[in-house]
Amino acid sequence: MKTSEDRRATKPRFAANRAKWPVVCSAAVLSALTVTPAAADALSDLKVQVQQMQEQIQQMQAKQEQAAKDSAAAVAKADVATKDATGSFPGSFKIPGTNTSMKFGGYVKADFIHDFKQNV
Repeated sequence: MKTSEDRRATKPRFAANRAKWPVVCSAAVLSALTVTPAAADALSDLKVQVQQMQEQIQQMQAKQEQAAKDSAAAVAKADVATKDATGSFPGSFKIPGTNTSMKFGGYVKADFIHDFKQNV
């Protein structure tokens, strides 16, 4: 069993260790905060990659804008071609090479008879 003298003898030792903790912790924090050359290289590599990705995004946006313009132009051209093919009245069409419009209409009436007993 420990005596009171043993306890008093160990107290200063713990007190000395407690005084070292702030120094050890601050040294650990400083070493973690310092940038090593390898970390600086990795950081610069990441910055280059981000720049390349931004350039790729800009290129894709430009391609999308161009595709949208081309699509709008194609739709406008198709509308003009459709207007040229339609006749001058509803449901009609123009005969190519002329200014004549034509429309087909009417109905068909048919009667059919079938003889199931063909032996007669």
